[in-house]
Amino acid sequence: NLDISDLPSPKGQRADCYTSELNTGFHCCLCKSFHLSKNGSAMEQYGMALAVLITNLRLNFTKLHTLGDTLVDNRAEIKEKYYYSIYELVVRGNCFCYGHASECAPIEGIRDDIEGMVHGRCVCNHNTKGLNCEKCGDFYNDQPWRPAEGRNTHACKKCDCSDHSDKCHFDMAVYLATGNTSGGVCEDCQHNTMGRNCELCKPFFYKDPTRHIRDPRVCIACDCDPDGSENGGLCDSHTDPSLGMVGGQCRCKLNVEGPRCDKCKTGFFGLSANNPVGCQRKSCQCDSRGTVLSSSMCDPFSGDCICKRLVIGRFCDQCLSEHWGLSHDLNGCRGCECDIGGALDNQCSMDSGQCRCRSHIMGRDCTQVESGYFFMALDHFVYEAEFAQMGQVSFTTREHQPGRPAQWTDIGFAQVPQGGTLEFLINNIPYSMEYDLVIRYESQMPRDWEEVQITVIRPGSIPTSSPCGNTIPDDDRLTVPLPAGARFVVLPQPVCLERSVTYSLRLEFTRYQDANSILNGADYAVILIDSIVLMPRHSSMEMFNTGDLASNVRKQTFERYRCQEGARSVIRPQISDTCAKLISSMSAVINDGALACNCDPQGSISSLCDPRGGQCRCRSNIIGRRCDKCAPGTYGFGPSGCIREELKLEDLWLALSTVSK
Repeated sequence: NLDISDLPSPKGQRADCYTSELNTGFHCCLCKSFHLSKNGSAMEQYGMALAVLITNLRLNFTKLHTLGDTLVDNRAEIKEKYYYSIYELVVRGNCFCYGHASECAPIEGIRDDIEGMVHGRCVCNHNTKGLNCEKCGDFYNDQPWRPAEGRNTHACKKCDCSDHSDKCHFDMAVYLATGNTSGGVCEDCQHNTMGRNCELCKPFFYKDPTRHIRDPRVCIACDCDPDGSENGGLCDSHTDPSLGMVGGQCRCKLNVEGPRCDKCKTGFFGLSANNPVGCQRKSCQCDSRGTVLSSSMCDPFSGDCICKRLVIGRFCDQCLSEHWGLSHDLNGCRGCECDIGGALDNQCSMDSGQCRCRSHIMGRDCTQVESGYFFMALDHFVYEAEFAQMGQVSFTTREHQPGRPAQWTDIGFAQVPQGGTLEFLINNIPYSMEYDLVIRYESQMPRDWEEVQITVIRPGSIPTSSPCGNTIPDDDRLTVPLPAGARFVVLPQPVCLERSVTYSLRLEFTRYQDANSILNGADYAVILIDSIVLMPRHSSMEMFNTGDLASNVRKQTFERYRCQEGARSVIRPQISDTCAKLISSMSAVINDGALACNCDPQGSISSLCDPRGGQCRCRSNIIGRRCDKCAPGTYGFGPSGCIREELKLEDLWLALSTVSK
């Protein structure tokens, strides 16, 4: 806002001019002329004219002039006889450039043909830039920017980057440190230079004393061997006799010499970057246990020892990977031979040969179980038919005969007629793989049971990325006959089951072979089903199928010794140590270690079980792997075993009478 009522007129006169020469009324001639200074004060028209930055100009008419009338009351209709009048208003100005420009140019996008218009972009001088020349131009940052003062232009000063850079910035801290003489800091120095003025050579380069600092080839790469010189090949960056520096000179390690520090001194060998002194003395330190002919001699040039076949290391003092026991043996070391299942890998301690065992497995080669643990047998996953969900099926118990091995498991059988069904719940699969399904039974008919349909019921669809992703629906629907002269049958193809998934396995006894020849039809065709067994199929495990020599040998051995056949029937023959070792390895992989015995504290004699199979030592008339139930025909489970039921006298008499009749 600008109130012009108190501004002086030109030549000291009042700015107001009043006339009353027209009969039609009065008018006022406002003829005040002025300039504005920096601080906003008015200056005389013909005096010194200073500049001010103005963005808006407002004329505020604050007092009505009554042209000499003094007896005017405050009524509105009286004041309406007097008027203000402006017939011309001229505002002139110039662009503001802090004294660094003598002319102005149009701003981009503004027309330059408007008469009398003063444009707002300064045409900067003195190495400045910006709309108002308010900062120094690129690469002119050696001094702080300042506005011009009278004849002192305070022109911006060019940075000195020794012709190795065209970018710099001003740093006030540097400016003050130099006594207000120079504050420019060069950026992105080229030609392998560095420093505030690009006046130094970068590390691993040195200054050529024959070239000027502005020469683009002034810095030359060091030619020092990084293994034999200090600091990885760093040389003196420049020549300075007072500091003992010679540009380009390499600084060798203690036992190294040569202009490039690339040779061991006399009496030393084995130049190495890892050796702080570069080379070592020619005194061989070969381990006689690991060297050929048990010699302590080494190669006179390289200093390397001559190692045995299974020994490594500069001094032949280490065993090859997967070997241990450095000794005077022919090969120097022995293989770890960690168990393929019981150990996590084939790495062992070089000193003791101890392998890294799975959970609850011990021994140097991880082939033994801890006390109270066992390796499972191939038929460990047994599912009793008498405990399955039955459809038109009954179950019958059978007592064990003292001194004779039982040909069935647990307490008895499921008695299944034609059309009957058994459904088994499978919820304890520990390892995703293929399993052979074995049906154990006892035939009650003279001919074969012609057809049993087996269906694997899964909780949902199988993801293609899962271990059983290649399974198709037909793989889960199988049909098998039960020969009359056998006690077990193995399905012709395996079923793929995954870890921690719950399944149902349904058996439908659809048709007996000769049902029509039986008295009263097929109603009397029955078969006793003891149990089903899920046996891990060896060929689906990596320890047998990776294709390397060791896995091929294991697979051929397992099949040649028929290790799987002995586990199909209830009465198992004594297996060979070869099969026992392979089955133990399979158990360790499938269960990721050994299984706990968990012998029943009342039904078993000891908390320990057979390490092969896990059978606990049961008390009298107690059965089960864990010794946790009475045998059929006995009762009173306790610390003394179970008691056999004896026929009472009256029961015996009744039985004999019935037979007599």
